[in-house]
Formats: sequence, C-alpha cells, structure tokens
Amino acid sequence: MAPLNIAIVGAPGTGKTTLAHALKQTLAHTLGSPANITTQAQPAADFTLLMGLDLPCTPDAAPTRDAADAQLREWLHTHALPYAVVYGLGHTRVQCALEAIGRHVQATQRTGPADTPWHWNCDHCSDAVCERQLFSRLVNLL
Repeated sequence: MAPLNIAIVGAPGTGKTTLAHALKQTLAHTLGSPANITTQAQPAADFTLLMGLDLPCTPDAAPTRDAADAQLREWLHTHALPYAVVYGLGHTRVQCALEAIGRHVQATQRTGPADTPWHWNCDHCSDAVCERQLFSRLVNLL
C-alpha cells in the first residue's frame, strides 16, 4: 500500500502544527502503513484536514483568522479536494482527525480514487454546501 499523503491546513492559531506532530506519532500504527503529513495546502494530497475555528482566539485576531479560513475553504472547493474539518481540544481533536482519515481510507478502498472527492460530514458542521452535496447524493441513490 502506498503511503497516504495528508495535508493539514488551517488559519493561524488553529493548531495545525500540533495536530501534525500528534498524527505522526500515531498514524503509522493506526493505518498499518506510513503516511506523509504536511502542513501546506497541496492539490496532490490524498486527503486534507482543515482545522476548525473552535480554539480560543483574541478578538483582534479573529477577523484575520476568519478570512484565512474562508480563503482555505474556497481553495479546497475550487480544486475539488477531499477534506474534513477537524474540531476538538487535545486528544479529542486527534481522535476526530483519525476518524476522518479512517473513513476516507475506507471510502477510497470501497469506491476507488477515480470517484468524486469524498467529504466527511460531522454532527456539528453547518456548511450548507456540504449538506446539499450529501442530500443530493442520497437522493441520487434512490
């Protein structure tokens, strides 16, 4: 099995470097194969983890963080890249990332990489585009 290429992206102060270090420690054991992890947005990545905006932020840094997040989301949508938004603090954030990666790996093994990009939907996601895609796919299955 080829190594999984994972990009971890996020606005400043969202913990992407911390998550990258934590995943490097646990991912080889979880997947049973090595993974290449980068904290740079890359169209060639197999899967991208986008850091949620749930970590504390100073009021003066919030507009910059929000703008950077919006720019990253637009870039991911423009390039039609498979990604998941990661939320939580500490171990919860690592578990959220591992679950998203695991679901992505299962989906690509089941459907193959040539299918449309897969987006993981969490219970706390309020992204209307994401929900619309989910329900459109479900209607098409009927």
